Amino acid sequence: MSEYTGKEPCVYSEFHMFADKNKSIEELLKNTKIYIKNEILEINTERELVPYYANMCGIVCGTKEDGVIKTCIHITSVPYFLSQDWERTEEIYKDIQRLWKQCKRKKIPFTLEYIKKHIWYDEQPCIEPMFNEIKEHPYAKLVRGKYHSTWMQMYRDRLVETMQEFGYTDEQINEWVWNGKRTW
Repeated sequence: MSEYTGKEPCVYSEFHMFADKNKSIEELLKNTKIYIKNEILEINTERELVPYYANMCGIVCGTKEDGVIKTCIHITSVPYFLSQDWERTEEIYKDIQRLWKQCKRKKIPFTLEYIKKHIWYDEQPCIEPMFNEIKEHPYAKLVRGKYHSTWMQMYRDRLVETMQEFGYTDEQINEWVWNGKRTW
């Protein structure tokens, strides 16, 4: 299982397994094409690859030419844990909106205690701010990335640690890990 996504198969591990056979990741990257959608990324060092560890979704190792394995890696446009986080927070937000409608229909007070009593994931820190927002604007749509759940925190923390080890700044890490965007 991947230490950056929690998914099987672990593309990160498979990539490192192939790199070990080739002596270094830089050696393997020379013969690797990395795609986001249909674009090829120019990645030549492990440091450049690190932010994409949680984005790797597939690896294909092809033929050996002159003793060198040709490799192709496909990656998603946002880290897996971030897309899962967005799905979970949308789910929570919609559940709170549903409970608001239920309270309105039953003519009972819409309270945080009522919310926590009727949803099973009441330990999420995003519930109270969502509750407050829905209480003031019950029909508002959720802004993606505004709230975060704790379900994927372990994978987010692991990527942060790895990026710190490779010398990324806190601004770069926060921009990538929390928003899936990169301006550097």
